[in-house]
Amino acid sequence: MLSATFPYCLAKEDCISSPHYQEGVRENNAAMIEAAKTRGVPLFDMAEAMPTESRHWEDGRHVNESGARAMANLIAQFIDQSGLIGGAWKEKEEQD
Repeated sequence: MLSATFPYCLAKEDCISSPHYQEGVRENNAAMIEAAKTRGVPLFDMAEAMPTESRHWEDGRHVNESGARAMANLIAQFIDQSGLIGGAWKEKEEQD
């Protein structure tokens, strides 16, 4: 299991521009961080890691194809660096 925070892009002016919406996202992310700590679940801080350049975002909350690729790469790096997948997966990757 892996948990992650919710990223967003303020460069896109939609509902994410609302202070109420931003506060809700901050509260959600804080709850995710606390729950991961309490339960010992790995947490990836996507809100911190995800690029906020508008070219990665369809709107302030949803990524486009470029953003999806960036997210996938960031998550893969986190999983690899955290050692969350090992054993046969790593051995196969090294053989390829």
